[in-house]
Amino acid sequence: SISLSKMNNLTKRIITGLILAASIILLVFLGSFSYIFSALAINVLGLLEFYRLFDTVLAKPLKWLGLAESLIIFLSVSLIIFHLLDWQILLINIPIPFIIFLTELYRRNKNPFQNIAFTFLGIIYITIPSVFLIAMASTPIQPGLYNPKLVLGYFFIVWASDTGSYFAGRSIGKHKLSLRISPKKPGKVVLKGL
Repeated sequence: SISLSKMNNLTKRIITGLILAASIILLVFLGSFSYIFSALAINVLGLLEFYRLFDTVLAKPLKWLGLAESLIIFLSVSLIIFHLLDWQILLINIPIPFIIFLTELYRRNKNPFQNIAFTFLGIIYITIPSVFLIAMASTPIQPGLYNPKLVLGYFFIVWASDTGSYFAGRSIGKHKLSLRISPKKPGKVVLKGL
């Protein structure tokens, strides 16, 4: 029964992965607008999840202002990458950080610096890589032109790496590294020197 449950888990992973991969390939080949829109959706959902995870007693990120700054950065950089606007459009990103600081000043929360730090950390951790996803779609040989083959090449490398890691871990990763890192992995825990 254990092997059957493992097989069902593997089957679910394969089906989910194939559906996700087919959706990404379709969105990439539909054109630059569908690709930008999907990357923007991933950015927004990722940033909201980041702020939800760090909304604790110790920190209260400014979720909506952080999201506004993220959208402005994402859209302005995308317009520059595809040569729809000049670099001066980046100047619209300047006021929002000051608004974030002023808003936090008047909120009178216990930990204002943590709140500001986690607000900007979400932008750095989620939005900047999302912008690189857009930059990757424009070829260096013909700047401003959308090249879906570059994007798919990147995704195929990531998928191959993840798939290889999964199967390598399943076949040779029998021992737990740490109870905190892999609590559900079967096998004996070997503690040396204790």
